[in-house]
Amino acid sequence: RWTANLPGLDPDLVADIQQWRAAHQIPDTDPRPTGPPVHTPAEVRHQRHLDAQLETTQASIREWAPRIIHAAPNLAGDPALTVLAARLAHLDTQRGDITHLLDQAVRQGPLPDEHPADALGYRITTLREQAEHRYHQWETVQSPPRRPHQRPPRMSGPSRGISI
Repeated sequence: RWTANLPGLDPDLVADIQQWRAAHQIPDTDPRPTGPPVHTPAEVRHQRHLDAQLETTQASIREWAPRIIHAAPNLAGDPALTVLAARLAHLDTQRGDITHLLDQAVRQGPLPDEHPADALGYRITTLREQAEHRYHQWETVQSPPRRPHQRPPRMSGPSRGISI
């Protein structure tokens, strides 16, 4: 499931990451390619190596990861950075103001220490939805104007009792 957010990856890299995920018992529901941050020095090095490979193999991630890190430097090394970069690249193909939304989301305040890329992605999604809602116009229907001396049309039906 984690590859759904990262189409077109090198099959060898996918195999390496699948092996990493199996070794660390990362559930399929975790969308981060290399899962949560690890703590032993050897594992940290290997996780960073895999994340760096992800960031450099796909053009869209190569383009967006530096932009994200420039806007929010504390995201460097976050395992969810590649997923966020891929999402922003995909959104950028749909709309052209994603860089503006990224800047707006970063200006909202500091990101949490845990899952900062996910928090930034949530902020961007919220801002995008608010912008779409603002530009959505509702259609209104108005009754035609009555002539000043014209009586309203008479309703047909029983003249006795309450009716709808």
